[in-house]
Amino acid sequence: MVFVLLCILFFVSGFKGESSYLSLSLDKPWGIFTSTYVHADFNHLWNNISAILIFSSMIFVVNMWVPKKIRKTISSTMLVLLFFTGPLVGSLEYLIWLATSSFDVSSVGASDVVYAVSALALVSFGLNIPIFWKVSSGRRKSRAATFLFIVGIFIVFIFFFSLIQSPEVFFSVAPGVDVLAHVFGFIIGLLVSLRFLLPVYRRLM
Repeated sequence: MVFVLLCILFFVSGFKGESSYLSLSLDKPWGIFTSTYVHADFNHLWNNISAILIFSSMIFVVNMWVPKKIRKTISSTMLVLLFFTGPLVGSLEYLIWLATSSFDVSSVGASDVVYAVSALALVSFGLNIPIFWKVSSGRRKSRAATFLFIVGIFIVFIFFFSLIQSPEVFFSVAPGVDVLAHVFGFIIGLLVSLRFLLPVYRRLM
């Protein structure tokens, strides 16, 4: 919620569009820390906020029935992706792109964070599938665990089907869109999520 509120605060304060003082470009390197919260227009803001809230809600719901240690690790991973890894990956990728090309425009938006959090959702659902299967098939059968087991398989399938079948749609390829920020945000989100979560799941399984 803090991340979402920062995005809204920047927007209503007038920091919006690629010409904003807080956007990212070669002559505004401080945008590494601020451009994530700056959005081009209301639709841009709404799309990113909606996506972050949807993926965050998915992560919250799927982890309501897992051990407390996993929930704490998920929370830590979410904070890292929202405030550090996600913004820095998108910003650094963009600066490298600008430095190696003749093209110089500003970069704004939280799309890199959206893709990083979506990767966390994918990893969370995937790693929870064995746990929900174990609970749903044990002595104390749980309908909620059975439901989440099925939903987990469905979500993971949809993610991979979309990625393999239509990568250009999955990564929102369009004119004027920094697709590399989406791609690197997702990849780093996967790596960070696995790095944080795999050791915890191994100990519990």
